[in-house]
Amino acid sequence: MKLWRKQLSSGAQFILVLMGFWMTSSASGAGLVAAWGDNQYGQTTVPLGLGRVKEITAGSSFSAALKVDGTVVVWGRNPSYDVIPDVPAGLSNVKAISAGMFHMLALRADGTVFAWGDNTLGQTSIPGGLSNVIAIAACADHNLALKADGTLIGWGNRDPALTNIPPDLTNVIAMAGGLVHNVALKVDGTLVAWGDNSNGQTNLSAGLSNIVAVAAGDYHSLALRGDGVVFAWGSNGYGQSAVPAGLSNVVAIAAGSDRSLAMKSDGTVVIWGGNLHGERSVPAGLLATAIAGGAYHNLALVSEGPVQIIQNPQSNVGTYSSNLTFSVSVAGYQSISFQWKLRGSNVMDDAHVSGSTNSTLTINSLQFSDAGNYSVVVSNALGSVQSLDATLFVISPPLVLQQSSNQTLKAGASVTLSANVLGTPTLSYQWLFGGTNIAGANLNSLTLFNMQPSMSGDYVLVISNAYGVAQSAPISLLVTDSAPYIVQQLTNKNATPGGSLSMAIKALGSLPLSYQWRFNGIDLPGATNSILTLDSVSYGQGGYYNVAVTNAFGEAVSAKALLSVSEMALWGGNLNATIPTNVPAGLSNLVAVAAGDYHVLALKADGTTVSWFAQYSQLGSLTNTPTNATNVIAISAGGLKSMALRTDGRVVVWGDNAYDQTSVPASLTNAVAIAAGSQHCMALRSNGTVVAWGYNGFGQTSVPAGLSNVVSIAAGRYSSMALMVDGRVVVWGGSSLERTVPNNVTNIVAIAGGQGLCVAVNADGRLMQWGQAVQNFPTGLSNVVAIANTGFMGIALRKDGTVVPWGQKVNSVPDGLVNVFAMAVGGYEGTFYVALTGDGRPVIKVQPFSQFLTRGTNVQLTAFAVGAQPKNLAGGIQPMTYQWQHDGIIVPGATNTTLRLTNVQGQDMGGYRLLVSNVVGQANSATAVLSTANPRTVAIAMNSTNSFTTFGPSNALSGIWFPQVRVSHDGDGAAQSGAITNNQQSMLQTTVVGPGKVTFWWKVSSEEGFDLLKFTLDPDGRTNFAAISGEVDWELETFSIPAGSHTLYWIYSKDASVSDGQDAGWVDQVLFTPDPIVITQQPVSQSVVLGTNVTFSVQATNTAALAYQWLKNGQNLSGATQTSLTLTNVTQADAGTYAVRVSNGAIIAFSSDAVLGFLLPQVLGSAASMPDRSFSFTSHYINGGPPGSNALGAFELQASSDLVTWIGLTNSPVITNGELRFVDTNGSNYARRFYRVVEKH
Repeated sequence: MKLWRKQLSSGAQFILVLMGFWMTSSASGAGLVAAWGDNQYGQTTVPLGLGRVKEITAGSSFSAALKVDGTVVVWGRNPSYDVIPDVPAGLSNVKAISAGMFHMLALRADGTVFAWGDNTLGQTSIPGGLSNVIAIAACADHNLALKADGTLIGWGNRDPALTNIPPDLTNVIAMAGGLVHNVALKVDGTLVAWGDNSNGQTNLSAGLSNIVAVAAGDYHSLALRGDGVVFAWGSNGYGQSAVPAGLSNVVAIAAGSDRSLAMKSDGTVVIWGGNLHGERSVPAGLLATAIAGGAYHNLALVSEGPVQIIQNPQSNVGTYSSNLTFSVSVAGYQSISFQWKLRGSNVMDDAHVSGSTNSTLTINSLQFSDAGNYSVVVSNALGSVQSLDATLFVISPPLVLQQSSNQTLKAGASVTLSANVLGTPTLSYQWLFGGTNIAGANLNSLTLFNMQPSMSGDYVLVISNAYGVAQSAPISLLVTDSAPYIVQQLTNKNATPGGSLSMAIKALGSLPLSYQWRFNGIDLPGATNSILTLDSVSYGQGGYYNVAVTNAFGEAVSAKALLSVSEMALWGGNLNATIPTNVPAGLSNLVAVAAGDYHVLALKADGTTVSWFAQYSQLGSLTNTPTNATNVIAISAGGLKSMALRTDGRVVVWGDNAYDQTSVPASLTNAVAIAAGSQHCMALRSNGTVVAWGYNGFGQTSVPAGLSNVVSIAAGRYSSMALMVDGRVVVWGGSSLERTVPNNVTNIVAIAGGQGLCVAVNADGRLMQWGQAVQNFPTGLSNVVAIANTGFMGIALRKDGTVVPWGQKVNSVPDGLVNVFAMAVGGYEGTFYVALTGDGRPVIKVQPFSQFLTRGTNVQLTAFAVGAQPKNLAGGIQPMTYQWQHDGIIVPGATNTTLRLTNVQGQDMGGYRLLVSNVVGQANSATAVLSTANPRTVAIAMNSTNSFTTFGPSNALSGIWFPQVRVSHDGDGAAQSGAITNNQQSMLQTTVVGPGKVTFWWKVSSEEGFDLLKFTLDPDGRTNFAAISGEVDWELETFSIPAGSHTLYWIYSKDASVSDGQDAGWVDQVLFTPDPIVITQQPVSQSVVLGTNVTFSVQATNTAALAYQWLKNGQNLSGATQTSLTLTNVTQADAGTYAVRVSNGAIIAFSSDAVLGFLLPQVLGSAASMPDRSFSFTSHYINGGPPGSNALGAFELQASSDLVTWIGLTNSPVITNGELRFVDTNGSNYARRFYRVVEKH
């Protein structure tokens, strides 16, 4: 091989490499070969002892090396043509080699070429007379040879265009070929490419110069510039043409099928592109002197210097108890030391392992514990390097190491059989009894319950895996008959009335077993099973239960268990001394319950409270119920304190007072609700404001300024909550997570606080939460009617009387717990739940809220109840039914828990309540009052423009008529009579001027025939128009009022005894309409001659006397008050518009206008010619009188050319020196023209 030397820009010398298909770089001197990547055909298994190599090359699935002595070594094989033929005998004096896809080329020192391998396309048929060759390139299935004169020769036949060298190609110094293209490097550093260009592999960039080496892959090309920079072009499907950014100082390049290789001046190798077989995983510490790329593997020539791993240890599979070795091939300066590692820890020699510090590690009698990743650290005086991991898999058929022994058992016993089995996973198991498979017995252990003599015999375990089958020795079991014996005794139980309960005994012995349950020592008829179930438990079923178990060999009698029946259930986890489990006996008539950290507080129907406590040393005054805790209607508990709300709106607190929790503010009155946090208290006043006191470390007692319209409150451990009348929730104190109420928390009807957690129920009965995440929270739980929460625990009550708990220490609900109507959750060191149960009749849990509204808005009322929903005979649920009432009257169609009213008006105001019923009973919610602002006056209430006065009995202020909106005809308010007693009256009056008509609507609810609502006229009451009594709904009345001023009275009066109905009258929409004045004859306009007399007349009708007033130009004429107006000897000053105003003292009517004008000739003066060629005329009255200002619009100048057709001139006249002056601007345009002045009246 001829080496061309060229100086790099860095000053180092570069050894120019001549390359072919998947070509190599080469270097002088001797070295060792490193190989990595695909080893399917042994192409990376370097022959042992191969050394003093000076050149390497790689084909499709084989590798080759040229040694310093001129001989060639080949390893691997050809997948299409089996093993690559042995190197031809006698081949020597080789100075260069090159590998094609399935063939080899060798260049002898005498300039001749030798070829062997695949020749299907003539690739090993050397052209005759080929000599003076200085470089060769074996491509896929064609070849290139460079002659000493710088020309190329090609042969092979994949594509003749590849071997037809461009005719002008000379001065070549290197070449490379891919599958279907070639690249040549000329002595001037430029490139020439030819062949297939489907991937742009022959596209040479302009300016690509100073090139010192080339290489080619399947469909891409590489070039190395003299400054150590690499260029790549062509196919880039695997990134093979994407040169890594910053790659520099490259001194050699090579190409594989779909990847590119570069060797840097420091000997490190960089690879990019395909990595199907790990081709890019360069051995650790590798420093190369030459590189080569095969189809999917790489070769590197390394020198004997710092230690390098030539061949990494290979993963292997060994059979259990067999022997196995790992080996590593290395190169480097002697001496070299080794240290093998297993799973990262040093391996030490012992009787089981040898060679832990040699190049070969031997493991004798493989155990499963030997499986894992092995590596080796190789060191010499110049450094160390660690190999890649090699994984050892140990396989084995199943081996039974140990098994259960034979046993003798008594009937009813349980036994577990097992075998300790070793073997390669996956192991399959099958137990056999008497040689037959036991269904479902597929584990290495077999548990048999309630053994009977029929189960005596041999049991065998069969084990199998992919490598074999084994079985245990037979395990013999002998089962003997036995009398019954009890293995699980009865335990004491608690039950609530109406609930269900099961008690179970577990006994063993020879079958069959018979059972007989006893209650207080008496056999229970029909109770002959191992389980006793009591449905719809009653108080009479409380007592002691036990069971006798018998068989043919004897009898066993269980211990007695006490069943306690109570309307209260208490349960929880870890029921230790911190849980108040000591429920007082005989509790009854409970209506509410609350729980603190270590106690329970219950409210009885008589308004008294009862408490019980855990065994806790710091209860203090909590155990002393104050004497003033009477007439209690609500309770709450939190921490170490209790709260009670009395019927008088006062609050009582007792227990822990470290933060003045028991110091109820003196100003707190009219409380309607209470809530207890851990160390703070809250109360809701009847006016919708909140009071809080106690510990304020988190701001929980700092009630937000202006907070009002609150309808419910709740206290968390360190937070406070308020439910607003509009369904919003406000939170203060606690954490920011609690205070940040989500946007979807709307339309809420119930709230509860915990430790970092807030819980709410919306009007649809769905559960919502925010704050700290809590385990097992049943988000979206439906049909919820009440909630309780503390710490990180809580419980929800559903409308069917069942409960659902949640939280970190959630416990299952006691069996048969039904008909719950109140519940609480408490605890600090341990959490517990308390529930009250009833007979299943409905109990209201969420009350509707009273609201003050603006008319025209929408409103929603919600009430929730809990109650039994038993199944009927057909198995269907018998749900609760709902019916809303308004002021005691059924609201049609309002049969849900929520009542929605739209565009509410006065008649919608009043009291609303929900009636809830089921098969057990009925409950009524509290009455929620809807109210709105009343009209300010009775006149406004009655939509009247009249002024009204009202009087009560003896003119007292009480009992007077008043405006209200509850009862009205138009839905917008009406006047209602005041509250009076017997022999009293309430009077409403107004004054009108007749004649006219009064209309109004009225109604009454009174004692029929005796307590009357009357309408009368004038104080003497002589005119009693009408009266109504009894139950009379709205009626329209219309009455005529005579002429004159009159007082109208509406009087509600009572006789001496008896009241009935609502005892009131109502009046609405009062309207007085005066009779109209009708003008039957209107005054008529006139045009007269000056000096004559003029009369205007009018005629009008009305039931009252009429008065007249004549007007001229809108001004009253003095003394003109008759039906006619006469003007004598009229002058121009009398001209104008006349009308008459007619009135009867109450209303006014106006006549139409009448215009007075004059017939007075004008005298037209002679025309005067003006400088602008127009004509000017003057005109005056024939009597010489001056024209008034009204004359400007009364006269018009007209012109004619034939005295037949006259045209009015559009310009208006002006008054000049007591005369009218007209101008004709077009007069000079006519040969002749006639003019006249015409009055326009």
